[in-house]
Amino acid sequence: MNTFAIVDIETTGGSSFEDKITEIAIYLSDGEKVIDEFHSLVDPKVSIPPYITSITGIDNYTVEGAPVFADIADEVISMLKDSIFVAHNVNFDYHFVKNELKSSGYEWDSKKLCTVRYARKIFPGLPSYGLGKLADNLGFNNEARHRAFGDAMVTVEIFHLMVSKDSEGIMDKLINHGSIHRYIPPNLEESVFINLPELPGVYIFIDGKGRVLYVGKAINIRKRVKSHFTTGSGKPEVSFINEIHNIEHVVCGNELIALLHENELIKKYWPPFNKAQKFNSKVFSLISYFDGKGFIRHGVAQGRKPNLIMTFNSMMESRNYLFEIAREYQLCPKLLGLAKTSGPCAWVKDEECKGACCDHETPEEYNKRVLDWHNSVITNKADILILGEGRSVGETGFVVIKDNTYKGFGFASNENQALENWQNLINQGIHDADVQRILNQFFNHNSDRYRFLPL
Repeated sequence: MNTFAIVDIETTGGSSFEDKITEIAIYLSDGEKVIDEFHSLVDPKVSIPPYITSITGIDNYTVEGAPVFADIADEVISMLKDSIFVAHNVNFDYHFVKNELKSSGYEWDSKKLCTVRYARKIFPGLPSYGLGKLADNLGFNNEARHRAFGDAMVTVEIFHLMVSKDSEGIMDKLINHGSIHRYIPPNLEESVFINLPELPGVYIFIDGKGRVLYVGKAINIRKRVKSHFTTGSGKPEVSFINEIHNIEHVVCGNELIALLHENELIKKYWPPFNKAQKFNSKVFSLISYFDGKGFIRHGVAQGRKPNLIMTFNSMMESRNYLFEIAREYQLCPKLLGLAKTSGPCAWVKDEECKGACCDHETPEEYNKRVLDWHNSVITNKADILILGEGRSVGETGFVVIKDNTYKGFGFASNENQALENWQNLINQGIHDADVQRILNQFFNHNSDRYRFLPL
């Protein structure tokens, strides 16, 4: 006979790695009635944020004098062992309790049952499956909402009602550890996840009001989405996992198009959980000019300049790149704008610079190596069609770069159609600092998997 530990906790925040439990309530049930119970406030030994207090009513004074979790770990483990762990949005409570027990010296694992997912099966079609709304819809009163003992008790009442109505063995299927129910967010229909393709593309997490929460790219969409759900509940991203009600996706054929389309969608929706691209990046342009002696010099200026060689997201990125170029082509750091000195650069002494800065070589000799570098950056990539896999067998995905500027991407039935008709097939794009970063990384690391045609 199964026993069920119905659990609710209050915490200092949403991350089980960084935040702590402030209250825990456990009710043991045989599926019909409560057979044991445990409740305690917990001193988290960290300050409780005011916004948490505004929700739970628990502040630093409330937990003053309460035991730390290690002091109640023995009682908690005795309640949980040999029981199925039950909670509303179960992964949140489960991972907090698991991490607190681990910090107290206990290795513990358990089968789990999410009452949100269970309620969706037993009571389909309700307007909301949040604990408060669900209790109201089912006629249960919770006089201590957002407190562990009150929320746990109403979860018990809902659980017992669901068990009494479960004539098809739904609970057993949900508890099954081989099932995807173990990691699918409680508000997401399993079919949405199952129907995700195992192809390169972009995926979009959407909340219950149709708002975009997060945009990501993947070589394998379904595998990447699954990783969001299975990397551990303490990850920062888990704070929005329970808000996911739907997932949309766009098959892109290859990783480069997926990266570019992801960037476009992030700029379109500005999702709250996309951090890296939420702020417009500054652009730094690499430019060249001839000095009075005829040497080609270089400088990096903020903003997108005419006749630029390439752009960077930061001055540091440009300096790191130019130091690499200086070594590869034996160019002078001073003439590349990396050193400010009235005399020869420091590299002359070690013969890493051939002496353009102190008249040890002619402008013609030095400029030849500069132009070799420029040609590798510009001539081969200024007006090209980058060809990769399409969305289906036989289709070609392409990216257009013209005048050293990204113009967009598209799909064609073959390479010739892409080359001859790209203007009519292209999805127009905008060249910004993030696009430049994507292209820089592409040409430096991944371009061998693609084909190139001059325009």
